[in-house]
Amino acid sequence: MLAAYFVLLTQSTPLDYLVGKWTSIENVTAPDGTKDTIRLTGDNRWVYPGKLLEIHEKYRLDSNKKEMENHILIRNVADGKLKLWWYVAERPEPIVFDGTGSDKGLTFDQKDGNLRLLYVWDTKKAYDAKLQTKGKDGEYKDITIARYTRR
Repeated sequence: MLAAYFVLLTQSTPLDYLVGKWTSIENVTAPDGTKDTIRLTGDNRWVYPGKLLEIHEKYRLDSNKKEMENHILIRNVADGKLKLWWYVAERPEPIVFDGTGSDKGLTFDQKDGNLRLLYVWDTKKAYDAKLQTKGKDGEYKDITIARYTRR
């Protein structure tokens, strides 16, 4: 049993990249077109190595100095498939996404919704992330563009 655990620890998954402590500056565009900036710190850790990743983020908008939090769980399901649950304090249920991962990044599409999350690996010390929404024309538009750097 212990040997199987150590095999899991040494296996590489697309989620490995996210483990660690991060900061980001994020440019946000609200539905009405107003722009704002988010300043964020995150602490990402394995709950079950290679299988379940926990992302805990604290952030604030420049226009609102109140600190808020995100709590995200990402499950490595099988065959490159991922499942993401994004918990936000204002919502009674998480936002659920289905996704895929590769050595280039991660893509998550909201189940029964219009949101998409993209993570694009850059270096071991930085990556880009985007939150997009699908318009009536079926095209995705950026609503948040973030640059994460390792602390």
